[in-house]
Amino acid sequence: MSTQDEKKINPSPAVRLKIERGKADKTDFYFTEPFRVGRGKNCEVQVSDPTVSRSHAEISFQGGSWWVRDLQSANGTFLDGMKVERAPLADESRIQLGIGGPVLYLTIEGVTR
Repeated sequence: MSTQDEKKINPSPAVRLKIERGKADKTDFYFTEPFRVGRGKNCEVQVSDPTVSRSHAEISFQGGSWWVRDLQSANGTFLDGMKVERAPLADESRIQLGIGGPVLYLTIEGVTR
């Protein structure tokens, strides 16, 4: 079975991202595919802040969960206050880009509480 076939059978739940603190052209996002966060034009979520690297972090769906992965950023990626290289996201998570940097609030859709 190909990865494309698997996506049709088990599509990833959507993730909503809201920029809680930080400067960006847009503050609300909705994704069902992997995406990158950073200052660079190649990022789907562009945040203008000196603590944010050009390609700072990537959010992707793997093994039934959404994950955050630091892309060797200069100032680190923090998930709910803990510095991480790669970690699974909870149903609701806060990602901070560098100490004192922008804060992203992520929620995974379709999760019953």
